[in-house]
This record gives sequence, structure tokens and C-alpha cells, in this order.
Amino acid sequence: MSDYEEQERALDEEHLPFKQGVVGSSPTGPSNTVYTYNRGNCLCFCYDMVMKKVIVVDDKDNPIDLKTYSELAYEDIYRVSALWLTDAKTDDILMTQRKLTKHHDPGKWMAAASGTIEEGETYDENIVHEIEEEIGLYDLQLTKGPKEFTDDGQHKYFVQWYLATTDKDTAVIQIQEEEVEAHAWVPKQQLLSELAEDPTKFVPSFKKDLKALTII
Repeated sequence: MSDYEEQERALDEEHLPFKQGVVGSSPTGPSNTVYTYNRGNCLCFCYDMVMKKVIVVDDKDNPIDLKTYSELAYEDIYRVSALWLTDAKTDDILMTQRKLTKHHDPGKWMAAASGTIEEGETYDENIVHEIEEEIGLYDLQLTKGPKEFTDDGQHKYFVQWYLATTDKDTAVIQIQEEEVEAHAWVPKQQLLSELAEDPTKFVPSFKKDLKALTII
């Protein structure tokens, strides 16, 4: 989920006062509306996400509705794609850290890339552009992995996993700085040890994700 999406949801969840203005163009889509509001002493900007709609599904993953990010409620189930990327020569796993400024789970570690499925997208289409945008890799050979339902106490969603390998010595990871704080190649056993020692370092669903991926 992008920072713009996080900010849009934050407006709705925190009921912050805002006013509407207009700018020349929006980097998030065709809409050019910008909202400004005060949080403490910081003037924040939030691009209108009216044109960005999320596919809402039932408990069988059948589409039933479209909602903007600010309209999503806890009971709404949506779709997510995610990438599990490993080094072809070792058991090292690419992990990324969520931006520290994220509204949800700031600074938490998670799998290589992920994204919310929006109107007109499929799982397959979404994961490709999320990989390109978030970690700067192209033409990975993706294998479709398990699909699981997750309820982490804040959100409900189906996540479709994709598996891929690359050569970490030659792969050039270019993180999307607006989305990702840091990245690291982590040996499998080290990752499992860190998860056991301090699960709060990771997103709430991470242990469940590893089970779905048969990593544990």
C-alpha cells in the first residue's frame, strides 16, 4: 500500500479537519485534487484517491464491491499480492522494511514486495508492477504459490503468494524510497531465529505467512 493510500485512510480514521485545494497534477493518478490538513505542527498533503478503488470480495474471494481506500472498513475483505524472493545459490531471503512513516506497521519487516489489488487488476498483473516499483527488479520468473486468508486484527484480506529466485550477487535492488525503508538478504535460519526472539519486528501476519509458504 502506498503512502498516499495510508494517508487517505488516516484522514478517515482519525477524523482530521481538512480543506480541499487543486494542484497541477497528481502522481497517483488522473485526479488532481489535494487535501491539506494539520497534524500537530506539520502541514500534511493527501492526494485524492477517489479514482483508486479496491476490489472488495466475499469469503470465497469473489468480487462483490469496489471501494476507495478511505471507505474500507475492518469487515471488508480485499486482495493482496506478495512476493517471496530467494537467492538461487543459498537459502537467503530478500526482506524489506516498511517505511517508518507508514500509518500501519511502520518499520516492520516483511517479504520482498506486496500490493493491494485495485479496480481492473488481477493478482498476476498487480505483483508484476509492485515488484518493479518497490524493489526495481524486472523479468523475474514467477511461480504462483499458495493463497491464504488473513485477519490480522486490523485488516482482512486474501493474499496470493508468488515465488521467485534470483542471483543476489548480480541482482540490483532499487527500493522505492517512498514505500521501503531498507532491505536485506537474510539467511533462512537467521530469519527464523529473529522471528522467535522478537516477532514484533515483523508484520503481524508474518508467522502465518511462513506457515502458508511451508517455511515453518
